[in-house]
Amino acid sequence: MKRRLTLIAAITVSAVLSLGIRVPRCAAQATLLEFSDESLGFANEISTNVSVLPNFPAPLVNPLGGTQIYSKTFFKTVGVQSIKIDWNCTGDDHGGVSEGLRAQLDGVDCNPPGTVDSALPNGWTAVLKHFNYETSYLLPDEVTSIPGTSSTIGGDGGGGTGDMHDNVCTYSWCCPVTHTAGSHTATVRMGNSCGTAFTPTCDGSIDTTVFEEHVHVQIDGSNLVCGTGSAG
Repeated sequence: MKRRLTLIAAITVSAVLSLGIRVPRCAAQATLLEFSDESLGFANEISTNVSVLPNFPAPLVNPLGGTQIYSKTFFKTVGVQSIKIDWNCTGDDHGGVSEGLRAQLDGVDCNPPGTVDSALPNGWTAVLKHFNYETSYLLPDEVTSIPGTSSTIGGDGGGGTGDMHDNVCTYSWCCPVTHTAGSHTATVRMGNSCGTAFTPTCDGSIDTTVFEEHVHVQIDGSNLVCGTGSAG
């Protein structure tokens, strides 16, 4: 019986090949190389109160917007066609503002223009945003409320009723590169949404700083081009 089954299997494979039937296979095999693995913001928080807009408030001139909070230069090997930046952290935002991140590789945005967040400029991604409650803020006991009006402090701290502490923020960027070997520099910027559609005006009486802590950032390289791959 075993011999007969083997013979049937051989005939079946032969028929498939002779008829030109294509057997499904994975279209591409990805090779992943790790170039950097770091932890930031453990001893002290990383923070900024600078807008993602390049000219807010006027006459400020800040071409890239926000504040650079990370930079890493590394050497890429031959064959790698994309660099992936994974960013994971705990973050806070005050005053109901959005916290934005922007990653670049060699000064070029890793996200295509106009495809990230319509409320923020090209290249920026909103990773945190809390509604600025102006009525009351209920503590975790679901009983105690803290008044939250324009004249009182609410939320978790001094950032008004939109001040919500210790929230997970995470994002991944894919940055295309040429397959040749060479050195590259990855940077990440952080800023608030003051002046944007999220928060067109920011009340000067409330702290609009955005924070991050316990950041884990990893930079990997792949032989696949950004946005391509296969399902096996």
